[in-house]
Amino acid sequence: MRPLHSSPSAAHECILITLNKDLSIILATIPIPPDIACCQVGPNTGHRGDSICGVPDLTVKMLSQRLESHRLSRTIWVVECAFSQSDADVMHKLRAYTCDHPHLLVVFKIVIKQSAQWSSPGSTKSIVKNLRSSKLMTEEEWPGIYGDAKKYAEVVVDNYSWFSLSSVELHFWIRKPGATKIDLDCRDDDGYAFGVCHH
Repeated sequence: MRPLHSSPSAAHECILITLNKDLSIILATIPIPPDIACCQVGPNTGHRGDSICGVPDLTVKMLSQRLESHRLSRTIWVVECAFSQSDADVMHKLRAYTCDHPHLLVVFKIVIKQSAQWSSPGSTKSIVKNLRSSKLMTEEEWPGIYGDAKKYAEVVVDNYSWFSLSSVELHFWIRKPGATKIDLDCRDDDGYAFGVCHH
């Protein structure tokens, strides 16, 4: 069992917070009475198994009521984001999770790529203090101050480049009917889907 740890960044977390909210809303529309089964989306839920001890960025668990006093919980969806960790480390973790969770239905990998390496000006700089004390802008307010919404890819404040996004890759694998587990080596059939945003 190999422990893997990483610290989430703000860019990493903003995608996962949105995904968590959207998935929760979508899964709540499934017409199954909650006393029979329900889905629960959870960020950073610890996992300890035979293959890995880790913390997936996001998981979806299906809870089903088997007996009045007992609920059966199965992880059916795992999400990992490759930003603060390498793609190789993410794939290692995803392979381990598929071994430990035989009931997984979906594996989702998000790869955030930067055109230039992000770096912080440090917590004592005046720009950091000013940003921390300012109110959070809405999506409608942003273009009036920082220009076209299409330039979200690059965030420059007081001539300091905070973040310069190159692209976001989305990789989905599903467990096909009759398969014992998800095949993460599959990249060319209906068990895998790929998309790029902001390229």
